[in-house]
Amino acid sequence: MKLLFSRNPNPRLAVATARHVGAAVEFEFAAPFAPGQAERYRPLNPSLRLPILVYPGGSLWEADAIACRLSRQTDAGFWRSGAAEPRMIQWISWGK
Repeated sequence: MKLLFSRNPNPRLAVATARHVGAAVEFEFAAPFAPGQAERYRPLNPSLRLPILVYPGGSLWEADAIACRLSRQTDAGFWRSGAAEPRMIQWISWGK
């Protein structure tokens, strides 16, 4: 898997989560809005926003969704599930 990121806050959240949970991802700095780059990234995320997690057969964008996937994939327990999940989503939503 590859995690495309930039220096903006949301991509940094995805990078920090990947490192925290020990996800097996390759980090790649990306600049979808740089001249001539949009068509390279558009198939991965039509809005061209970062971060983007690229995996065999697809891609996922939005930092919270990436944090969820990486946590579940590594069994790190970072993303809450079960009865604890609604409270966690409450705090994530409040921050937005």
